[in-house]
Amino acid sequence: MACQGLSCFYITGHGIEKSLMENLLKCGNNFFNLPKDVKTSISLKKSQAYRGYILQGSEVTANRIDNKEGIYFGPEPTDDQDVAAISPMMGANQFPDEKALPGFKALVETYMERMSVVGHAIMKGLALSLELTEDFFHDIFNPAFPLLALWHYPPVPAVLDSWGVGPHTDYGVLTLLMQDDVGGLQIETESGKWIDVPPIPGTLVVNIGDVVEAWTKGKFHATMHRVKNSPSKHRISAPFFFQPRLDCEIRPINDGTSAESGVNFPLNKPFAFGEYVLKKFQKSYGISKGIS
Repeated sequence: MACQGLSCFYITGHGIEKSLMENLLKCGNNFFNLPKDVKTSISLKKSQAYRGYILQGSEVTANRIDNKEGIYFGPEPTDDQDVAAISPMMGANQFPDEKALPGFKALVETYMERMSVVGHAIMKGLALSLELTEDFFHDIFNPAFPLLALWHYPPVPAVLDSWGVGPHTDYGVLTLLMQDDVGGLQIETESGKWIDVPPIPGTLVVNIGDVVEAWTKGKFHATMHRVKNSPSKHRISAPFFFQPRLDCEIRPINDGTSAESGVNFPLNKPFAFGEYVLKKFQKSYGISKGIS
């Protein structure tokens, strides 16, 4: 199965129209071309739910400052939901003014809705590969907690050896990545060699996250990956993080699995996903509580 070994694979036939994919990348590019003060007016640090713009140089991965900027979107609570009772991670998105980027909000919401369908389909396949019933993960992802990010990696002269983001694994379940034609994504093989994951038009790259490694006790390993800045081109990517309910508890699916997970605490014991993801964002963006 594709989740074993490299734990990274391409998918086609996902049902997402080429026009929708191209329009999202185009709108992302238009957003990042806005003046800095316009982008920072919807800064992630103004949102208790960690939604909004991330200034270039404000993240550190593998002890190096990331050379990228981005913006996060997620599910919004319905009118009858008590947000405080669900999780601090639930809240309103921040979008640029409609006059600045007409249709941007609608495009993001449509893409997230369509990608969630793809995420559910992949989870059915994952369940069957683990000899579980097809709908095993249904309740765990009902409702799901998907996040969409748009990232901009600016060009950096090759002599500076700059990385858009250093080696890391994603903390969630699935990352479904749409990338433009610039390239730069690399994954680490089992032998420790880094190989390119070049863009293939119309495909999505799927990376396995830490939660799957915890569920399978290491049978499926989270994908170690990194992104190299191009020396001459701007790179835009759109990772879609398909994640379970915030209140679900993550524990090994089958205690009889013989493989041992190599992931760090708290992934080697049961943990609440909502608390886990909140701590990840707090560590990444330096916001322990409230608005900063």
